[in-house]
Amino acid sequence: MRIRNHRWINAIIIFAVMLCMGAGGIITASEQQQQINRGLDDFNYLSDSEFYKGKFVEGYVFEVYGEFAYEESYRETLGVKSNSHVTSHYYLIPLTGSFDSEMPKFIALEIKTAAGVKNAELLMEQTWNYQDTGEEPDVWNEFPIQGSVSRLDGEIEDYLYDWLTNGGTDGTRADYEDMICPYVITEVAAGAVDRGMNFSVTITLIGLAGIGVMIFLYIRTRRNETIQADTRPYTAYTPVNGNAAQTGSFGNTSASGSVSSPADGGESARLMEEMSRLKQPTDADEFFGSPLRCEEQNGTDISRGDK
Repeated sequence: MRIRNHRWINAIIIFAVMLCMGAGGIITASEQQQQINRGLDDFNYLSDSEFYKGKFVEGYVFEVYGEFAYEESYRETLGVKSNSHVTSHYYLIPLTGSFDSEMPKFIALEIKTAAGVKNAELLMEQTWNYQDTGEEPDVWNEFPIQGSVSRLDGEIEDYLYDWLTNGGTDGTRADYEDMICPYVITEVAAGAVDRGMNFSVTITLIGLAGIGVMIFLYIRTRRNETIQADTRPYTAYTPVNGNAAQTGSFGNTSASGSVSSPADGGESARLMEEMSRLKQPTDADEFFGSPLRCEEQNGTDISRGDK
């Protein structure tokens, strides 16, 4: 019973987690869709204080200064990597609206799509060539980006400053901190918000349906167990002389499992019949005042007299 109950509980927990994940996804997708419907800010003209986690932004990427990190997914067996592929590329891009100020600003851009990586790589090549030669390309490969904002922290932040300082040979982190906006813009593919909403709704419905089914099955199972317990066939008592198979009864158990009574040659039945013919006293005084003579048993005469 305990194992079965654990299975019920584990199944409900799984569906509850799916429900929570789906509900969280719906909330996030709804907030993103509301921001898109209101119109997104151009990230090139935002100050550090106008960025925040979860904010949706859009704008054109006009230059790419370099790729400073990437994320890789792989399977490792006994220290050997296999099925390796890059899932994200991190680039440093300028916020062009800040170039009119005394301190230009740069921000990290995370790109996940193949088309976005292709655009970024071509624009990065053009940017480097322009920095080295001063010659502009015939057509700049500027491209639009729509993305979600998150904090710049952890390994990504460390990789960025290590790349900027060239491992410490080109200055210190403090030399560049005022130039870096402490956020990351993560590319969001076209239609990703709608797909996220549909997926979240599906997960939520599966979680709700799963919990409902598990509760229904649990209640029905418990009800069936109760009905079976209440409708067990009644087993009538069988006298010990019936030679029927018994369990938990008194007497001598034979080799076949049946129960028999000790043999007394019918003496018990004769005594019961004689006792039924005795006059019954009508009150306690009469009962204790009258002697009762009993049969001799084993040569001993038993009687009761007045105290």
